[in-house]
Amino acid sequence: MMAQFDPTSREHLSHGGTFNTNIITMVAGLAGMKLYDEDAANHLNEFGERLRTGVDGAFEKAGMAGQATSLGSLAPAVWQKGRLVDSKRISRRAQSLMCLH
Repeated sequence: MMAQFDPTSREHLSHGGTFNTNIITMVAGLAGMKLYDEDAANHLNEFGERLRTGVDGAFEKAGMAGQATSLGSLAPAVWQKGRLVDSKRISRRAQSLMCLH
């Protein structure tokens, strides 16, 4: 099957790929990167902190074991009580539930 996409073949099928020849996406990405300065990063990270606080509060209010772990604007949920120091300390139960987020 893959031989059909071999560019050395005279009758090959072409495939643009995920980012190949997608000029509009690349131009939009470049424009976004020009706007994403330190102030924008700090503003986004503030939203991440609000999200973590809200997720932690929701777990507490529901009486469920869980917390938001994070870096910057990212805040995945871990279904375990007690602050995590590293990923090796995530319980087996929490690891099995991580597929839910």
